[in-house]
Amino acid sequence: MEHTSSSQDTPKGQGNRFLHYATPVLFVLGALYTYRSHLTGCPRSTILGAWAVTPPLWLWVEYYLFSRRSPSREERKEFQYRQGLFRNVWLGMLILLAVLYLGPWNRV
Repeated sequence: MEHTSSSQDTPKGQGNRFLHYATPVLFVLGALYTYRSHLTGCPRSTILGAWAVTPPLWLWVEYYLFSRRSPSREERKEFQYRQGLFRNVWLGMLILLAVLYLGPWNRV
């Protein structure tokens, strides 16, 4: 008897589990590392540059990995929501760092 794969073989979203948790974990680790880097004297331009470039690159890689697996319409909507959410978190963090590091009140 031949076994054919069906959507009932795995729980909904099982194939997307890595991507589901990777982005929030990476954002939290990035924020903690940013705080640590700030305390240890890492140049502010390096921290700001890393936040300006790294999250968009990760979101692009995440999109590439997600779109390779032919997601359902529901999975695609959830993914687009999550990408929008983390884009906004990234922009908020980038603006916060820019204000703190480039503002006139913090010239040390």
